[in-house]
Amino acid sequence: GYIRIVRIVRSDKEHMQYLLRDRVGESITAAEAQMLCQHLYERGAVDKNDAELMIAATSAAALSVPMPESVKDAMRARILRSMLLSVAKRTEGGE
Repeated sequence: GYIRIVRIVRSDKEHMQYLLRDRVGESITAAEAQMLCQHLYERGAVDKNDAELMIAATSAAALSVPMPESVKDAMRARILRSMLLSVAKRTEGGE
């Protein structure tokens, strides 16, 4: 016998739904957000400027206000989710 490994390729829409639901979720750390943005850039889902902007907007420096980390992570997730949806809408529109 043998084992067959097959890579399943998701459509961009399916990939975006997965990212919003499973990778971003209700909260995300600055490091996780940075890795996710880098992944999106490497995959070609966003351009370099979009990736850098998302990283900057979700960085620890951008959210350096006196509040618990859990609140910052929740805010970061909302910011990132909003930015990803904006990029997805722009991409669907053919811009």
